[in-house]
Amino acid sequence: MQRLSSAIPTSASSAGVNADNLAAVIRYGYGFVQGCNDAGKEMNDEITVEYVYGNKFAGTPEITAYMDTWYQEKGVQVVFACGGGIYTSATEAAKKANGKVIGVDTDQAVTINKLGTEGMTVTSAMKGLGATVKATLKDVIENGNWANYGGKIATLGLVSGDDPELNYVQIPMESTQWTDNFTKDDYKALVKSMFDGTVKVSDDTSAMPAHNIIVNEYPPAMILIRTFLGRRKPVRFFMLILLFPRFPFAFLFVFRIE
Repeated sequence: MQRLSSAIPTSASSAGVNADNLAAVIRYGYGFVQGCNDAGKEMNDEITVEYVYGNKFAGTPEITAYMDTWYQEKGVQVVFACGGGIYTSATEAAKKANGKVIGVDTDQAVTINKLGTEGMTVTSAMKGLGATVKATLKDVIENGNWANYGGKIATLGLVSGDDPELNYVQIPMESTQWTDNFTKDDYKALVKSMFDGTVKVSDDTSAMPAHNIIVNEYPPAMILIRTFLGRRKPVRFFMLILLFPRFPFAFLFVFRIE
């Protein structure tokens, strides 16, 4: 059985708290569930997802205690905590349980491994900042297309099906812990299939996407409740990532093999 978990912030402001589930954040989580569902089909295995909004963009004692419980009681082995500095809570909890962590925004392998243990970081769901800046400056400066960008908000994703490092969302080619079951070539093939539309992901945020896996959703307030209980009964939290870089969000999954 594979057990997956997702801790996602609900605020668009760095280190802010927001009671509303913003559309961009919901897409992150719902994409995660779609990735887990597809992974279950591919592996012909039972998958359970632990799903919660963290309400923070920074690690806190409450979030750490929540992840302690997931790591130590839920049978989860790796956590993707998508939200700025939440990785500090994930890393602290993972270190106690010999767990794994998935980074976010940039390649966080060095940072997480230094704070935790060597080899703790499975991969990172990155914004392709370098690729984005280079492509935009080239279009503005060389092609004179400032009007395409001035005063506008853009949603960025895949721009290449052949070179993942040109895309505006990606995972690191060097620090990702590739295995025989998921190689660099497998990742490139997945990117290509996303780019050409063979693999489709819904960005509908009106309801949890249809799935054949178990999804345990917890309200944000549960973090405080489980923190209190966790001081007597700790938690275990684990996850692995599947990144769908067509959209400006990552689709992740976590699992433990019995």
